[in-house]
Amino acid sequence: MIYKHKNYRIPWLILLYTLFHKVYSLSECSESSGKCTITKGQKLLEKNKYCISGMSIYLGSSESTGDCAIASTITSTDGYYFFKNNEIIKNADSDPDSGFHCTSNSSCNKITENGIYINTLSPKNIVSYVQEGSSKSIAISTNCAFLTKLSSPPHLIKCDLENGCSAVNSFSQNDVYINGLGKGLKNALISCNSQTQCSVITPLENTYYVSTTDEGGLIICSKDGCRSSSFNVLTPNTYYINNGNDQETKQLIFCDSSSTSCKTVEGKENFYVNGANKTTLIQCIKDAETSEITCSVEGSKSDKFYLNAVATDSTKENAFIKCEDNDGCAFYTPEQGYYLNGDASSLDDALILCEESCSVTKSNNNSFYINGARVGLKNGLIYCTLTSCYALNASLDSFYLSGIASGLEDALIYFDKSSAPSIVSGITNSYYLNRASTNSTNALINCNEDSCFATSEINDSYYITKTYENELSNTEVFKTLVYCNFKGKCANVIGENNSYYLNRAASDLKDALIKCEMVEGVINCDAVTSSQIKLGYYLNAGDRASHYPLITCDTNAEKCNALAIETEVTPGYYVNAGDPTSSIIICGEKCDITTNLSVEQVGGYLYRNSVLNFYYDKTLTVANATTSSFDLYFYVKITQNDVFPITPSGKETIFKVSKYSITRLAIDGILSLGSDHKINTNVQLGNTSNVYSCIKSKLTCTRITTCITNAFYLNKISNVGYFCDSNSLIKLTKVGYYIDGSRHNGSNTPYLIYCNGDAKCVSVDEPFQYYLNAGINYLPQSLSNFSPNAKNEKVLIYCNGMNCNSLIPSTGYYVAGLSSVDVIENRLIYCSNGVCNEPRPISNKAYFINSGVDNTIKPIISCDTNVCSTKSVNPGYFITEKEDYLIQCESSTCKEIKPSAGYFFYGDYQSKSKLLIECVSHPATGMECNLIQGEAGYYVSTTKNVLINCAHEECKLTLSKNGIFRSATTSKVSSKRSLSHLSTRANTYIYNLIICNKDECHELSSLEMALIPICSFLDDKCYIESPSTSDSSTEITTIPAGNYCTNSDRSQIYFATSSISIKKNEVESSFSTPSSTKNCLEVSKKYSENFYVYQNIIYKLNDYSITQISNPGYYFINVATNTLASPTDISTYNDENTKLFKCDDEQCELINRPEKTAYFADANKKIIKYDEDNDCYSFIKDIICIYSNTNKCIPNSNMNGQNVCITYKGELVITSSEIQSHESGTCYKSKDIHTNIYGYSRNLYTMNVYSAQLIQNTSYIFINNISHTNASYKDIVNGKTNYISIYGCLMSNCKLFEPQDSLYYYNSISNYLIKYENGLWITPKTSGYALVTTNPNEIHIYKFSVVSDKVILENRVSEGFYYTVDEEMYTCGDKINTCEKISESGYYFTRSDEMYYCLYDSEHIEKTTCYKQTCTPGQYYFIEDRYHRCEKGSIMHPVAPKYCSRFDKVVINFPVMYKENLPNRIRKAIDNVELHNNSTAVIKSTNINNMNIVPGIFTNCKYNSEDEMADFDLICLNNYVEIDKDKDAKICSIENFGFIECEADSQNPEKCHASLALSKFHYVHWTFTIIIAFITYLFLN
Repeated sequence: MIYKHKNYRIPWLILLYTLFHKVYSLSECSESSGKCTITKGQKLLEKNKYCISGMSIYLGSSESTGDCAIASTITSTDGYYFFKNNEIIKNADSDPDSGFHCTSNSSCNKITENGIYINTLSPKNIVSYVQEGSSKSIAISTNCAFLTKLSSPPHLIKCDLENGCSAVNSFSQNDVYINGLGKGLKNALISCNSQTQCSVITPLENTYYVSTTDEGGLIICSKDGCRSSSFNVLTPNTYYINNGNDQETKQLIFCDSSSTSCKTVEGKENFYVNGANKTTLIQCIKDAETSEITCSVEGSKSDKFYLNAVATDSTKENAFIKCEDNDGCAFYTPEQGYYLNGDASSLDDALILCEESCSVTKSNNNSFYINGARVGLKNGLIYCTLTSCYALNASLDSFYLSGIASGLEDALIYFDKSSAPSIVSGITNSYYLNRASTNSTNALINCNEDSCFATSEINDSYYITKTYENELSNTEVFKTLVYCNFKGKCANVIGENNSYYLNRAASDLKDALIKCEMVEGVINCDAVTSSQIKLGYYLNAGDRASHYPLITCDTNAEKCNALAIETEVTPGYYVNAGDPTSSIIICGEKCDITTNLSVEQVGGYLYRNSVLNFYYDKTLTVANATTSSFDLYFYVKITQNDVFPITPSGKETIFKVSKYSITRLAIDGILSLGSDHKINTNVQLGNTSNVYSCIKSKLTCTRITTCITNAFYLNKISNVGYFCDSNSLIKLTKVGYYIDGSRHNGSNTPYLIYCNGDAKCVSVDEPFQYYLNAGINYLPQSLSNFSPNAKNEKVLIYCNGMNCNSLIPSTGYYVAGLSSVDVIENRLIYCSNGVCNEPRPISNKAYFINSGVDNTIKPIISCDTNVCSTKSVNPGYFITEKEDYLIQCESSTCKEIKPSAGYFFYGDYQSKSKLLIECVSHPATGMECNLIQGEAGYYVSTTKNVLINCAHEECKLTLSKNGIFRSATTSKVSSKRSLSHLSTRANTYIYNLIICNKDECHELSSLEMALIPICSFLDDKCYIESPSTSDSSTEITTIPAGNYCTNSDRSQIYFATSSISIKKNEVESSFSTPSSTKNCLEVSKKYSENFYVYQNIIYKLNDYSITQISNPGYYFINVATNTLASPTDISTYNDENTKLFKCDDEQCELINRPEKTAYFADANKKIIKYDEDNDCYSFIKDIICIYSNTNKCIPNSNMNGQNVCITYKGELVITSSEIQSHESGTCYKSKDIHTNIYGYSRNLYTMNVYSAQLIQNTSYIFINNISHTNASYKDIVNGKTNYISIYGCLMSNCKLFEPQDSLYYYNSISNYLIKYENGLWITPKTSGYALVTTNPNEIHIYKFSVVSDKVILENRVSEGFYYTVDEEMYTCGDKINTCEKISESGYYFTRSDEMYYCLYDSEHIEKTTCYKQTCTPGQYYFIEDRYHRCEKGSIMHPVAPKYCSRFDKVVINFPVMYKENLPNRIRKAIDNVELHNNSTAVIKSTNINNMNIVPGIFTNCKYNSEDEMADFDLICLNNYVEIDKDKDAKICSIENFGFIECEADSQNPEKCHASLALSKFHYVHWTFTIIIAFITYLFLN
């Protein structure tokens, strides 16, 4: 919410200032006898002070006497004088408080009109005078002028630095001055439009005026302001756009060297070099109707030419202006020829032709012109397409289609071998290499009887080419042939003598065969006429003759063909039609001619009387085919090598005898021969039958006597198909497809047989997809006999290119296969319940769910009017034949759905067309779904988190993210309120807006739309056009940066780059204030590469959308230029305005500059290193690596000491060691930006998927070896040692540590304390003490507490004994600063106030064992010179004040091991009991957990707060005996808290003897105390 307030204090301040501000002016005075007295206050005029008396101004000449005289500084010249504090102003250092107009020093009048005046005493300064106000002295710093604002002349003051300021009383109509009071462009100029009227104007940027400030100079206005330049600093003879008052008639300013001045001139048609910017031009255009000239600045195009408007029409000198990228534009004198017109708009004005003079001319599509600006071959040509022309390089010895052709005349441009171009005419029926072609399209130029034109070549084809000797001769020069190879590359070649070539491009026989022969010593190639072509074979001399050795011509088909070796040319003998002297061509692995007319061997030939005969048996019987209508077949066994080509002796196969050839039979399938050596179709299998199975690839045929039951066979020669049933071959009569069992590829049967209604069967050689299986009509008789209802359910045949199989179909659609009889490609087969219909064409574009075998990778069938095919798909929707159904595909799974109304993303390839699916529910007909053309913008899909983006060439699927989107749909305006400011289109419709978060998108309701402000926009400046709602409580008056508004029909979104405020008046809305701050952008793809950051939100703009960055990653953004740091310029990363932002799926945050070495894989997919020593970022080599989830990676180059690489996705990887290129090594990579893991590479790093930071602290880190994260409590208590690694760090030096026994390791990050013991990690369950290492340099006893599986180290202990949780006793010393295990047995009182008895094995066989000593709660113990009280758990705390009572009797126990350190009286009492009573005061225990003690009864506890120690008075010790006054023996009883009667013991007669005169001791003690107290009293008094 933006709050506004009104500052009511300002008017009050102004009022107070007005009431109390002291207005100074020149003091009035009276003069008498040369002395002046100030009227106000009657003070004498001081020295060098001025005053006025009447109309005379006096100057004081003494300090105190008031002497004065008429001021001599005021001359008799008519002028203006100014004063401040009674001193005259002679410069601009002081602002005046009064001013006077004086004609002499005794005739001065106070200035009464506010305005601009020249200070007579300082003519280079002027004064802006305000009566009794804030007048200003203004120093002149540049040549300029001022409007005086006076009611009478002078109206203008002109100032220059050399001569000062002077009044100007009259003006010229077009005078323009620099305004001395202008600021920037605001009020920068004074413009005069008559002899008496001038006004201040605010010019626009990049405007120009003839300067009156500097006569003959130029005023140039830029964004920073206006400046006047004298002619001598300008480039002479240059032109500028005139923005002065006479710009309607004189459009230009010309700075003329002959007159050494700039002046306005009338513009002429064509172009001028722009004096303001030599890289641009000024273009002047004359209106065809009004003849008015308008001129404007236009950009220039490099290597283009412009007609120079100042050139003379009758000459070519300087006729052009030529512009270069680096050098700008300059005059250019052309040679004769064609030039590219820089001002071209179409082919009608694309060129300029220079002959005697230069003029714009028309060009032709797909034509070439000799470029007048050529340099040799460079830019030798101008080529014109349908829309434009451009220069390109020419080639030596090359032809191009001429743009000036008239029929064959001047049809070609030829560049000869010396790079010289010429125009030549074309020759009928000749071909030329088209050097303009860059690929196989239009590689040739063909000239027929009428013209020459570009044409595409036919691969592996020859063409006749010829030309004229030179441009002045009509003598034809034959270049013999052009050959275009099988890759489509064409070149000139020379034909061989007596050789034949095939012109595959020929449409009939007359040009199909080319013969080359020597004529008068020159190879001449020409077409063989139809009448000259003979039946038989020609030896091919072409480039691919080894592959296609023979040419044969068919006079009926009117064409010639080259025959391929092996497949069409099989081993044999061929009649040579091209050379009667070598009648036979013998072909084996290659073909050669022979003059031998006979080979009299089995398998040999005889050529006699133009008839070819074959020797087919041992009797050398010959046979021949006398006509071309039939062939003969012979099953022959070759008896001798080297007779029949590449057929060894003993080979037995079928030979085919035709009229013009004898060859080995090359065919697949079966055939049966009759006794007449012709094909027999009535096949009978048996031992005597002549039935053969042939394999084409092996050129073999083998006699067969059996067939495979239920298989199908084909006789390709007779076109008869057969079904085999128990060695009987039955002719096929059913129409349809069969799997060809007579042809195999290994064990596969990849071919089909097709039989038509006339029982004519043919082979289908490349079947693919699905065919109806006609084989189901044939069942073996044995199966029919066994089961009369038996049938074949495999109604479909599927062929995949390698094999064909019959199958039982599932219900659904299948793509119908093609063959020579089924050529319609858009057919489908539908199967249901084992029955399949005939393939049917699909009349409209539709999609079907694929039931074929490839449906897991291609789940859908796409059909249009041309073809049906299976295809893989992107997630999306597809239309079906049923208008109320769609197919929905997710990944590779598709299903048919009944859709709701709305928009659906079209999942198929869109081919640069905006397509989507719209489903509309009609009341009468129900749901109807159609594929529609999308409009520019976005659509809300029926999936709530999906948008359909049709903003560009194709519609794309966009997952929702925070942002605002302009919908492609519109709504009819229903509110009259919004109609008043809409455009014509918006009078009916406005665009909808869509708002999205990461979960869903929705179009704004009319109420929501009303809350979106409408802005007016111009030049990146916005104002809120009008309240967005009539409700004043919700009126938006300010739009903060990062928000948005729209135009009136919502078609354009504006993005606020700073605060946008509401329009206050019409002046603002006109954007007339040049200094207005730019505060918005017109949202478009123009800014799609920018990143705008406001309040840590990163905004992206594109056509029709504003979105917030939600892609996880690191972004280095320059917040001043709103750009990402450049991946090629490291200085952009180190720019002070570049900030680092970290973004996850939810938000972005500003990241402070790292404090330690760090690596980032940023949004540019660059590796950026931060160096803490130099406090800067740097690039390192972007080594790409492939990372696998097994913590292995493979870099694409040697790591060479670098420890980071980057994946192709832009993820950061740390390598643990040196890895060679394309080898595998250990690496670390996090799974996402949220997950921090550890990676080790000479040092330890903490890293997420896009960053890694060097660890710099002194501690231990526990790492899970599987996840590489901080080890958890579960990892520790359940994991073995190989699950966890410990790294010890001393700042950045981290190393892997092997755990030591008996030593706890502490991690301060997770507060875990762990120890390795017996192959497992353990952690303490209870609080206590332990020997802990907190870092590699620190091992000590620490006190710790366990809280919810966490361990808190409370403190590092001081000297003393400590019993640890792992049952070890340590002694710690302050001096040595270490803790060690005890090395002797004994009692140890720990710093936890517990007593232990420890047994140490000096042989180190047994572990030291300690036993905690128990105590009696509530009793006291004297330990280590102080009293302790036993608490629960046998904790013996020092006696606290609350347990120190003067009146209580307490039991105090003295451990015997401290006897030598006990108080003397206690030790003596113990000794006396032993000495005098033959007894002991000691209570001994047989329990190792109990101490031997001497108990006693004490009272009168006294507590010393300073020492924090207690003291007691002794009553008695255990078994101590004393004699009372009655001579009775009393013995100390602990149970009775004092003395009781001692009972004699016969076993110990000394038991009741007095242990010592203890009562006397008490008496002496008290007496001594009283004496000392008395002496002290006397001394003090």
